[in-house]
Amino acid sequence: MRAIAAWLTVLLLANAVFLAIRVADVLLPRPAIEAALGAGFASGGLGPANYSTSHLLGIDQYTDCTSMQIAVLGNTPALRNALAPRLASGESPLPGEAAPPTRYRCAELREALDGTLRIEGEPTYTRFWHGQSTLLALALQVLPLDGYRALLLDLGLGLIALAAVLAALRGRRVLVCLAPLLLASFVLGGQFGFGQLVSHAPGQIVAWAMAVVLIARWDRLGEPTIRRLAVLAGALEAFFDMMIGQPFAVSLFLIVAGTLSLAAARPPGLARAAAATFARAMAWGFGLAGSFGLKLLLTASVLGGEAVFGPFLAQLRLRTGIADPQAGLAAGSWADAVGRDILLLANEASNLGYTAGGSGPASAMIVAAGLAGWLWLADRARRAWRDGRLGTLLANGTGYGAAALLFLAWVAIFPEHTWRHAWFMVRAASVWLFGGWGWALTDLVLSGWMPTRSAAISAAAPSLPRAGRTRR
Repeated sequence: MRAIAAWLTVLLLANAVFLAIRVADVLLPRPAIEAALGAGFASGGLGPANYSTSHLLGIDQYTDCTSMQIAVLGNTPALRNALAPRLASGESPLPGEAAPPTRYRCAELREALDGTLRIEGEPTYTRFWHGQSTLLALALQVLPLDGYRALLLDLGLGLIALAAVLAALRGRRVLVCLAPLLLASFVLGGQFGFGQLVSHAPGQIVAWAMAVVLIARWDRLGEPTIRRLAVLAGALEAFFDMMIGQPFAVSLFLIVAGTLSLAAARPPGLARAAAATFARAMAWGFGLAGSFGLKLLLTASVLGGEAVFGPFLAQLRLRTGIADPQAGLAAGSWADAVGRDILLLANEASNLGYTAGGSGPASAMIVAAGLAGWLWLADRARRAWRDGRLGTLLANGTGYGAAALLFLAWVAIFPEHTWRHAWFMVRAASVWLFGGWGWALTDLVLSGWMPTRSAAISAAAPSLPRAGRTRR
């Protein structure tokens, strides 16, 4: 009970801060935001299209311009602005609803800046905290739009590099075990298609910042503190992310924490490693789900329950595939939908590299590189079974294994969301795709290929002279 009370305290404090930040959003001068975005349109840094193949702009301009609309249009008074910011038009219609004329978020944004936008009704976006929009509004007080985008990309890549440096300072075992994750995230993590997006990047930056904290402070973190950090990490993703990068963020936390535990001089056994990973995952999920729940309750207290929970439940039905025949669930089983989504993700793997427009050969090469790691892991598992150390191999991969299972669970729970957004959900799949290399390499390192410094010294100790004696 004490642990749950501690988690609840972290959750409530974090969301109190989130509410204060969003309420203070109205204090940021809108003319500076509008001028920066207007200059973006004038320079070509913004255009009318929903999606782009330019690595200077980033792929997902639709979600970026949604975040920009929230920063520009806002709402009044301050509490309504914090909880129910306006959009230029409503969200996409649900299956069975009459479809209005297609609108483009960036074109709507330009009309809002020109003063020609006509808003029908009172469309609001109530499901998320939209912390990324407040961050954008703050940054545009002092930076141009392209400067802010460059800063986001630099921060994302810089935090991955910092994590690598800190891992190296912890010892070569930690660095080698995390090397596949770090390398794949830096080179094949979609950084150059999504890392500059004002809607995608903040959540990724927060996830890597938490990883850096874990690596830098691990020696001073007890397990209760690690779980409280997991609650905070989940809450921060709810504040900065719009159902975009949560599978990646939780995977990153579990892999880094699990690797640091295993790389200790006396790593835990399978039961302890699995229990610790499960508890950390539950704490992270508590922070995420609790923050979403508190946001909905707060918004319902202002707008009324029907105005908030009705759209939320409708979107939940849509994203789980229950209400969307386009997702293909009506034509097959859940297993069929999951298998189809995995194939779609594989086809979009080129977005992890440098071909934002999509490339079949590039996707095939990236997938093949990832599958090679899982084949290596399968061979190590065969050898471990033969040598009676299969439990040790499983213990050495609890972080990577949990990441793979959680991503599969996400695809199974939200098949429509994955089907519709496979082109950016493939970023979360990258941790799963290259997880085989991380798991196999971690097992290789911890099985004695690379002993700890203390173990190496102990092994050399018999050859050293004992104190008080003289060798003859």
